[in-house]
Amino acid sequence: NYLIEFDSRPLTFTSRSMLRKWLQQAERRIRLNEIVQPLILQSRGGECEMCLSRNLLQVEPMYSLEAMDQQFIFQHGDEIDQVLWKKFWQMNQRYHTICLPCIQRRTKREQNELIEDNVSSDEPGLLAKEEKLNQTNMAILKQWYE
Repeated sequence: NYLIEFDSRPLTFTSRSMLRKWLQQAERRIRLNEIVQPLILQSRGGECEMCLSRNLLQVEPMYSLEAMDQQFIFQHGDEIDQVLWKKFWQMNQRYHTICLPCIQRRTKREQNELIEDNVSSDEPGLLAKEEKLNQTNMAILKQWYE
């Protein structure tokens, strides 16, 4: 038995404030998701949009809950009105019906593209120069994604 003892210092005011804000956001998103979950399930199509399979179908919202919430707050304020949130969701959200095998193929393809791509420095301050992943880095990434 290995017990790891962590240093338990009291939280600073800033840390405590950040944790409270994060918790409030998480609680809000859980509540918003519970409100629209029946709408998401109802929007499942009869076949996969990629391969036309009728088995193992999943519904994927086109826009994330976080993005929809930000737009909702921008338009209506941050108070949750269930009826208004449902109407907003129905008017603005679109869905894709896709089967699990197609999701797996897409995920694998995206992982392979990420591994093969150069390290990007499009955003200022991330990396000063671009460099290609060497063989060791690629092996580590492949191991990590599998």
